[in-house]
Amino acid sequence: DVEAMFQQAFTESGVATGRPTAKAWVAALDSLRQQLKKCPVSAMHVYPAHLTDCPWCALDNQGVIYFIDLGEEVITTSGDFVLAKVWAMVMASVAPPALQLPLPDHFQPTGRPLPLGLLR
Repeated sequence: DVEAMFQQAFTESGVATGRPTAKAWVAALDSLRQQLKKCPVSAMHVYPAHLTDCPWCALDNQGVIYFIDLGEEVITTSGDFVLAKVWAMVMASVAPPALQLPLPDHFQPTGRPLPLGLLR
């Protein structure tokens, strides 16, 4: 269970009982990955397969956007990873414009319940 591993790795209990090994992390994360599905609407969204609807889309629809979908395709290759090529792609990318941060005085928060299906 990845949640238990995080607790063991990043809290004081890990000092006493030992932190998870790299091999344990790989196994747990591979298991978690197999329990996920891709959103049919946004390539940026991946969520637990037991949910019927994408929780990220539900948040997007309420104006809470965690992942900006730039519409870019993921490029996969069958060849070896070449750092120089990847770094050239990184350097060629254009940074998005700076966001104007809201002023604290302009916040008037109101509570709303989470969308159905987001609670465990």
